[in-house]
Amino acid sequence: METGLNANPNSNAKTEATSQHRKGHDTTASRALETAAKCAWIFGVWNTVVLAVLIASAISGGTPSVFMWVRAGILIAVSPLFVRLARAAERGSTAALGRLRMVASVLPVAVIVVDFIPGVAPLWYALLQGIGSLVLVPVAVIAWRARREQPGA
Repeated sequence: METGLNANPNSNAKTEATSQHRKGHDTTASRALETAAKCAWIFGVWNTVVLAVLIASAISGGTPSVFMWVRAGILIAVSPLFVRLARAAERGSTAALGRLRMVASVLPVAVIVVDFIPGVAPLWYALLQGIGSLVLVPVAVIAWRARREQPGA
């Protein structure tokens, strides 16, 4: 250990901070991607609620279409994948970040456009699906911003 005028008491702290930054920990992008993972989790919870409402509608005499059942099931099924992609991107996976960016950018638009085609689904269902898919908009924004913070992006 150095002593005297050349000693730098913060040199170890700087090395740790640099090491953490290289690993993707404690950076702005990492914290933002943690938020993206939370939004993806909320997306899953919301779609589970939509499925519960769909079940309640069927029990009370409504006639949900096959499209409504399949869409609700698919969106619940992909929710854990969004969380997993966000977590992998948070750990520094550029492939996961690219996939998350693409899916989170396209899916909300696709859900809203398809659901609002006349006759595809009742308005209440389209609204519930649309609101749920809007939770992915912050995920897309975060993923695009995180891309800009990566070296070489």
